[in-house]
Amino acid sequence: MTRNRHTRRGDGTSIARRYARIEAKRVVVSLGHMLVGIVLMSAVLVGAALGVSSLMTRSSSVSPITVCMAGVKSDPRLSAIMQAVAGSQEGVSLGTLRYIDTQDEARDMVASGECSASIWLPDGFYDDLVDGTNTPAVIYLPDSGAMGTRLFREVVDDFVSLLSASEAGTYSAIEQVRETRADVSDPEQMGGVFAMAYAKACFARLGIFSERTYSPVGTMGLHEYYLSVVVALLTFGIGLNFGFLFTGEDEEMERKLRVYGVSAWLDALIKTGVIGLALWAVAVVLLTPVLALLAHSGGIVLGASLPLVALRLLPGALMMGAFDTMMYTLTRRSEHAGLIFLLVGLVMVFAGGCLLPSTFLPAPVAAVGDVLPLAIERGYAADALTAGRMPVTDVLVVLAVGALMVCVAVVCDKARHHELPRLRTGRRGSRGRRPRAVAAAPGGMAPKDGEAAR
Repeated sequence: MTRNRHTRRGDGTSIARRYARIEAKRVVVSLGHMLVGIVLMSAVLVGAALGVSSLMTRSSSVSPITVCMAGVKSDPRLSAIMQAVAGSQEGVSLGTLRYIDTQDEARDMVASGECSASIWLPDGFYDDLVDGTNTPAVIYLPDSGAMGTRLFREVVDDFVSLLSASEAGTYSAIEQVRETRADVSDPEQMGGVFAMAYAKACFARLGIFSERTYSPVGTMGLHEYYLSVVVALLTFGIGLNFGFLFTGEDEEMERKLRVYGVSAWLDALIKTGVIGLALWAVAVVLLTPVLALLAHSGGIVLGASLPLVALRLLPGALMMGAFDTMMYTLTRRSEHAGLIFLLVGLVMVFAGGCLLPSTFLPAPVAAVGDVLPLAIERGYAADALTAGRMPVTDVLVVLAVGALMVCVAVVCDKARHHELPRLRTGRRGSRGRRPRAVAAAPGGMAPKDGEAAR
């Protein structure tokens, strides 16, 4: 009994290796027929991704605006401050200053469109600021404007908020100096020191604003984002071509697989591994020259070396292989399996942030799209390309999602297998003789002598 048990285990392992080798050969042979289509698809995807990212970069960039300043020429101290602000890096990025004379002129120039915004400072504004007198400035903004104007409006709102929050502290310090006169010969001079320190702190707010990242794709650039989209779409598109691994397995073939020890679990795992490795190999071969060229030209910044980035992409490819196995197992008996696969892919493309980032999608659509396999693969590919150190949680999530899809494929396969007519085991010949096994095994795996009896 022990010898027979070990023999069965050895035969099962041999059958599994033989079946995996047969499926791998089928994939390798089919890649030659799919090569032209895969190359064309990858070229179209890379070109489209670079074009969309460049278009979005240009459309989302903020061009400097013209801001008119009235009431500054009369006070040299305000003129010096505004010239310092206009010459700073933040001031140049936001807009250019144009000095005018009156408040009416400031209002009219905004109405006519000559200036995107106007600021009028009343006479004695600097002295009122030092003395603590509440003398408001007037800012004219159009009802609607370009992105630069809207950004300037946000900066002004932040500036006013900062002014309201901190002016009490500044004025209380000035009053403290005036009341105590501690080691200060001229309280007005001390007030000027506080006012200048406060003005510098307010203008430094622009520097804080410029250091923050305001992007619909997070901290990564648009080129890196859409390159991760290319990786996801490429693995998905290549996976469309592996339906031949499933469509040729009719009911008779499934019976043969079960007779020769290829269970539903083994079948799903072998197909997932073979498809995933094929997706990974093709993606690495096609994307490595593109990544090397973009990294050399400065178009993207890779988080690691090219070999390490290629190795990082393997778990994501295995997850997409599990997705292909699940989809083709679910649609194995359908005449429109490819069409169903394609429709599901289109839903994932639109809802998963592959065309537009999830920020631009309705909240319910974005919430559903973020948990779809294509969105998970896109996010994982983005981390694999740009992360200096790959988060272990990302790898575990991708592998867990792939394992879940393999389980769904196995459950579906077993449920369908129970519906198939059982193999006939009627007696033939003398009493107690069992029927012979099927005449041919899948892929030429012929049974050994006595194997059917076991």
